[in-house]
Amino acid sequence: MDYSARETIFVPGVYIRINEDTLRVCLSNHLKRLEKKSRWTTPYAIFATIVIVLVTSDFHDFIVSGDTWQKLFYIAGIISAFWFISSVLNARKSETVDDIINDLIEKAQK
Repeated sequence: MDYSARETIFVPGVYIRINEDTLRVCLSNHLKRLEKKSRWTTPYAIFATIVIVLVTSDFHDFIVSGDTWQKLFYIAGIISAFWFISSVLNARKSETVDDIINDLIEKAQK
């Protein structure tokens, strides 16, 4: 395919002019916030595993009594449920690409 024969179309838009160090700081800050969107998977996996264990297992005496093991798994399930709910709420609050672009435009105007 001959790329030199392609037609050039001008699309009006916003040009952002910003220093490299400001861009690095801004993108680094936003990257940390964007990562919050996927942080719910680990608490979910732990919570699901504990629920499956509680539903399917008979707890026997091993180092401590079976009742103690069951109580420990209930406590772990409650903690992982709170962790999962917290991470889902944080994921809903996390930023989007549009937030990053708006922040870059704001910093470029300063």
